[in-house]
Amino acid sequence: MKMNSMFTIFLQHPDILIGQALTLRYKPVDLDVLPLYITLIAASPFVLWCLLRRPNWTLLGSVLLYIGARVFDWNFASYPPGTHWYFNPFAWQLMFVFAAWCGVGGVTQLQAIIMSRAALVVAFVWIAFAFLIVMTWHIPVLDAMVPKWMIKAIYPIDKTDLDMLRFTHFLALALVVARFFPRKSEILGSSWLRPMILCGQHSLPLFCFGVFLSFGSHWILVQYSHSVLMQLLVSVGGILTMIGLAWLLDRARKVPVLFVDAAEFKEGKAVLEPGKA
Repeated sequence: MKMNSMFTIFLQHPDILIGQALTLRYKPVDLDVLPLYITLIAASPFVLWCLLRRPNWTLLGSVLLYIGARVFDWNFASYPPGTHWYFNPFAWQLMFVFAAWCGVGGVTQLQAIIMSRAALVVAFVWIAFAFLIVMTWHIPVLDAMVPKWMIKAIYPIDKTDLDMLRFTHFLALALVVARFFPRKSEILGSSWLRPMILCGQHSLPLFCFGVFLSFGSHWILVQYSHSVLMQLLVSVGGILTMIGLAWLLDRARKVPVLFVDAAEFKEGKAVLEPGKA
């Protein structure tokens, strides 16, 4: 198993792999996205500074960087030697910068497209097409119906370098959500969606906790059963566990602070007793 082999390598050379992990070159199993996350967070102050001053130029720079990464195969080296980051930061930054560009006001420039009926139809067609393509990976009959010219045109649907088919699929989903679930939509206040919103508000700690859950889930499936029923039970159990953690984190944030900063206490006392200051 891949997970067991990675553990074996780590136990044999912990000194080397710890150093490689600190430099974001070695990525334990299920943590491939973490170096990308760290890199984007580190670059976010500079990116936001640029977006607040020249948003459109910043987005253009992001697009050019994406094109350069695709054309010239820019990527960071990984460990073991001869490998690269699974999520290429030079390519995946486009999704991050585009989302930030929308957040600082760029979405207002897209309102005509978002509210366009033609754009909505195209988005639905693209989502349906993506669904059918994914189904061909699991249903041989559908796979045989895909024309060879289409296979050559769309494959490989690269994940490492953020294939444009993946990015446009994200845009199509975002457009549909924006049309049917605006920010002030009543459904967003529904108690049924509250667990999903809580998980989104605590995405980073849930991501870290989910890594440990994935190890536990893998162990259960390997040791006991790999049936569809067991996979469903493990998945549902993991989802409920993360919802529970998100609820606890949200409650903890609302707990009142019971401790008083001594410096603030002295300043307040000085204001109340000016004659003794």
